[in-house]
Amino acid sequence: MIHSLSLSDVLADHARSRPGVTAVVDGATRLTYPELDARVTRLAGALAGLGVGGGDRVLWLGRNSCAVLELLLACSRLGAVCCPANWRQSEDELRFVLADLTPSVVVWEPPDPTSATDAPGTTGAPDVLRGSGQGVWVRAGDEYERLIAGASPREFPQVADSEPVLALYTAAFGGRPCAALLGSAALVAHATSLLVVRQMEPGFTFLNSGPLYHVGTMMFCLATFQIGGTNVFTPAFDPEEVCRLVDAERVTQAFLFGPMIDAVTKANADGAYDLSSLRFVAHSAEWDDMITVDGSPWCRSKMGGYGQTEVGGMLTFLGLA
Repeated sequence: MIHSLSLSDVLADHARSRPGVTAVVDGATRLTYPELDARVTRLAGALAGLGVGGGDRVLWLGRNSCAVLELLLACSRLGAVCCPANWRQSEDELRFVLADLTPSVVVWEPPDPTSATDAPGTTGAPDVLRGSGQGVWVRAGDEYERLIAGASPREFPQVADSEPVLALYTAAFGGRPCAALLGSAALVAHATSLLVVRQMEPGFTFLNSGPLYHVGTMMFCLATFQIGGTNVFTPAFDPEEVCRLVDAERVTQAFLFGPMIDAVTKANADGAYDLSSLRFVAHSAEWDDMITVDGSPWCRSKMGGYGQTEVGGMLTFLGLA
């Protein structure tokens, strides 16, 4: 039985019951669950100070970051909705998202000139769109940190678990993208089902190496959060960095599919990194020798197929069917 728990309630419980567990790892940032809870409380206060309340939308325009999870949890505390958008979209596509979502706050980051994934004309769009008049724009990094540091903790009213908290844009089946609105009850139930099918246990560590605007990464991020495990974030997929993080953080699972697995296998061809902590689906002889082949129902399904955001399709199709 799941009792009316919001994502914020789950965080508060972890802060009480798992004070020494690392909740997130993001570059030099390492936060325990009490530290994450404290930051989320201050962030919720800061967002409220910018006018965010029940039903309002907060948009993230940037690469993978623990800030995505912080914003989602802060929105849960406020009764607001967090949307991690596809940061690689064109200016016109992001203009549509801004007009459709009408966010009260946009947290954004500029393109990384050293990154091969930040192609001209895509991630540079947030720079151009700042003057669109849609919401208050807060730059990720120092400005975001100052926003949190300058906020005072406050009490918030209880938010019903049925209230929407996450918006994920889906494919344009009707000619235009749609933002699927998912409530805390749906996300907690989905995460609980996934952790059973994937046989996740405390100590589970997930590498967010796929995009958090995609249900495939987000659902494992939230299941790891649900079980009180550790979420490790990397800005975008880089096979060498995936190897390093799996080795350093003893990662249990990562967001990896076919060509990504091949790229990681190639990057570790000399066996420089110990990937044995990775409990993952069988793929090739070279890959299987590097990892621990997992026998859970999720991994036995080979993790292929179609995932529909609104109905948790990847779980239903792969894990439960």
